[in-house]
Amino acid sequence: MEQDKVRAEFEEAYRKARYVHVDGFDLRRLGDAYQCEHAQFAWDMWRASREALVVELPERYSAEFVERQPEHKRALFHAHNGAVHDCKLAIEAAGIRAK
Repeated sequence: MEQDKVRAEFEEAYRKARYVHVDGFDLRRLGDAYQCEHAQFAWDMWRASREALVVELPERYSAEFVERQPEHKRALFHAHNGAVHDCKLAIEAAGIRAK
């Protein structure tokens, strides 16, 4: 996920989580950092949590393995590989690492 989208997601969640208004808890930025130390801390933790999260996907079947299977079963293995690929793309689009 591109950095702008990750930051927009964070800012939306940050705004929703602020159930008590306290002066200084805002999202004004000074360069790439937030002026409010609480917002900056929350942003740092948000990014760290995203970096720490890794989804482990099932292995894809090799082309050699699929070719050794009976022809009537090959479509199942191709579908599995396609699903793993599609899941990986969706997970990474959400800013989460997949392996």
